[in-house]
Amino acid sequence: MSAPGRPLHVLVAEDHEGLREALVVSLEYLGFEVSGVPDGAEAVAHVLANPTDLVLMDLGMPRVDGLEATRRIRAADVQQPHIVILSGRLDSASSRQAFDAGCDAYLLKGDVDTVTDAVTAFRARASTRLSGWVVKGDEGEGKRRKG
Repeated sequence: MSAPGRPLHVLVAEDHEGLREALVVSLEYLGFEVSGVPDGAEAVAHVLANPTDLVLMDLGMPRVDGLEATRRIRAADVQQPHIVILSGRLDSASSRQAFDAGCDAYLLKGDVDTVTDAVTAFRARASTRLSGWVVKGDEGEGKRRKG
């Protein structure tokens, strides 16, 4: 977690440039320290080089997808960030793969407000793990995953 007095550092790993930039700008406006990268390989490199509290990781990216990037981050000897997979698919197979890869939450990306609301809620609970939560973007409700 970030040091007292330092804003939470959020990494947005998203290949769609428009969405990535909209998330970066929105989260900066809300007081987060934010970086953006276009693929999983750059996300891994960023986390290895920079203290990161939260990664918003697109599931389907070029070069290295979000699942493989999550596995690489989890295997690294670094302060482990919370990782939230962003996906356009909300099905049990995709979310199960994401949790198996090591993500902390799985969020259906629909609009910027849905994602920024989830990150703001994360900030409010920053001292606790989010393991097992699936957040449905179109309904704004969380479901606890068993196991």
